[in-house]
Amino acid sequence: MLNIGPKGDGTVPVQTIDTLQIIGDWMKTYGESIYGTTRSPFKTEPEWGLYTKKEGKLYIHVFSWPKTRELTVPALKNNIKKIYLIGALETQLNYTVNDGEIMISLPEDAPNEINSVAVIEVEGLPEASE
Repeated sequence: MLNIGPKGDGTVPVQTIDTLQIIGDWMKTYGESIYGTTRSPFKTEPEWGLYTKKEGKLYIHVFSWPKTRELTVPALKNNIKKIYLIGALETQLNYTVNDGEIMISLPEDAPNEINSVAVIEVEGLPEASE
């Protein structure tokens, strides 16, 4: 899947090792947003990232941190318990639900420059309201 391989002498290139280390470090923190999840409950993905889901959680993968510090997510049928960033469970994010959208306020800086992940904790499996 990662399309890596050793050089002719059997060694792995340093650049490949560095890339695998970055992936491994990301997975240590954010792996729950990948393992045991399925695709988005929504018909389309946002321009800034993508969604994954599992029982009780909608994961919001943000590849392009918005300069406005706000994410707009389609509304869910589920009751929202809380919204937070992985790695900062104690810091809940402020949000509002209006006109079929969840508006989430973000901190100024992305926790991860490649893929930061916010979590919407809900009751049940996340389900799009549309």
